[in-house]
Amino acid sequence: MASSSPGRSRGAWVPGREGLGNPRRRLVLVLVVGATLVAVGLRLEEVLRPGHLLGVVQYDDSVYLGAAIRILAGNLPYRDFTLIQPPGLPLLLTPIAALSHWIGTRGAMGTARILVPVVAGADVLLLGWILRHRSPLVAGVACFALAAYPDDLLSAQTVYQEPFLNLLCLLGAALLFETDTITFSRRRLLWAGVAFGLAGAVKLWAIFPVLVLLLLLRRTPGRALSLVLGSLFAFLVVCSPFLVISAGPFIHQVLVSQAVRVDLNRVPLAVRLVMITGVVITNVTAVTLTQRKLGLGVAAALTAFLVAVFVGFPRVAQGGVRVSSGWWRRRRTTQLESYALGALLITVLALMIPDDFYFHYATFLGPFLVMALGLAAGRLEPALPEIAYGAAALILMGALLHAALVARGVSSAPDPALALDRLIPRGACVITDNPAYLIASDRYLGGPRCPPVVDPYGTTIASSGGLVANGEAARSLPAVKTWIGYFRAAQFLLLTPASGVRIPWDRTLESYVHAHFALIATQPALILRRAPEEPSRRGYSLITLAGA
Repeated sequence: MASSSPGRSRGAWVPGREGLGNPRRRLVLVLVVGATLVAVGLRLEEVLRPGHLLGVVQYDDSVYLGAAIRILAGNLPYRDFTLIQPPGLPLLLTPIAALSHWIGTRGAMGTARILVPVVAGADVLLLGWILRHRSPLVAGVACFALAAYPDDLLSAQTVYQEPFLNLLCLLGAALLFETDTITFSRRRLLWAGVAFGLAGAVKLWAIFPVLVLLLLLRRTPGRALSLVLGSLFAFLVVCSPFLVISAGPFIHQVLVSQAVRVDLNRVPLAVRLVMITGVVITNVTAVTLTQRKLGLGVAAALTAFLVAVFVGFPRVAQGGVRVSSGWWRRRRTTQLESYALGALLITVLALMIPDDFYFHYATFLGPFLVMALGLAAGRLEPALPEIAYGAAALILMGALLHAALVARGVSSAPDPALALDRLIPRGACVITDNPAYLIASDRYLGGPRCPPVVDPYGTTIASSGGLVANGEAARSLPAVKTWIGYFRAAQFLLLTPASGVRIPWDRTLESYVHAHFALIATQPALILRRAPEEPSRRGYSLITLAGA
């Protein structure tokens, strides 16, 4: 009977399949489990810092959990509220959102944040599974580097898309690769496609590694078709209900508004490289000239290292198959190496294109970067074993120390629950530029007549045709009319200093608020209560206070 894959006889040794009796396999297992525990521990250190678990950490987490809460309340994204991302992550969070009936939205957010370090640990485990057939050096470098990758570390402090996106993409790769080669099993190809399709339903960036895989499978169209069919099936299963109910809004919000999205200021290339390399973790607007030079230097060094190793050192023979003696053939990348390098390249290029850039964007790059570094270490190992192991140990020790400092450097989060409990009654309709304050204080759902504003920033982008609030959107009539409608339904307004970049403030909006709301507090945010009996002067400048 023919073998299931070409070039492999029944008796050929397959790396990673000899069981745990082999000392190298046991060492790989120990390293992967150790890196997983380190990853989870570092991320729990962030999440469990004082005030962090239940406080206001970021804006994005309230969008994803808030969308899940709204779905369970009967509101559909794209039809009943704006959501400029695919529905995958909100749907994944619906079991946690369901707990809010018993533990409140505040407790649900804390539960979701505890889940994220577990997801990050699973990412490391899956990476170890993909590389289990390689040497302990390869698995150890890749897994510990991912555990210590600063952007991945910071993305685990609360609910972002990227850790879940990485989980599903790594699951797809784990199903796809048999050692360093892509499987010939149609069933595994289909299931790998399902994993990548689910990843695309979380964030559309999952298309990047899929494009690399299709390029690798260009000579076997049947296998490529299986991967594509699995991906399309999974993506449509998740998204088709929303496409059927509200196809136009779905396409406009998820695709069009993101494609035409513009910002006032483009984040410079050097600043992006600072965040991608993780040498400095700070606000993109606070990166100094010295830090930019450091980021450029580290990025150049990593690039030179990868090019030198994959061009200058031969690939490792595997499966008992002798590597061809030709110079180029001995250095030609395996399919797994090509996948890591190709996905790394296309993701870096994609991160350079948009005007805006946030630290958690680089989290998606992490698995491809560390996989490429681990595989590069595997090429160095036969020729320079002492240098490879020694350098890897020193660099990883430094990376873990840096990661521990990053985790310890996460600041405590403000907790507005006590103040808002005193200022805003339960069940009141509150319109805000940052729903995280309402989730943290169990004031998120405001009754059937209260408009579901899940993503204020995304709402302004979608209603203005891709314009940010502090630019042309402030003169966009559709955006202003949208927010006037929200203000008319509100009993309270909660405005943070960032409202100027989320709400399209102009004289029309400010005049309406002055005429119908009274300022009742400036801490923990700007709180205004509807007061129609006092329609004239309020004695404050709303735009100044709200940071517009």
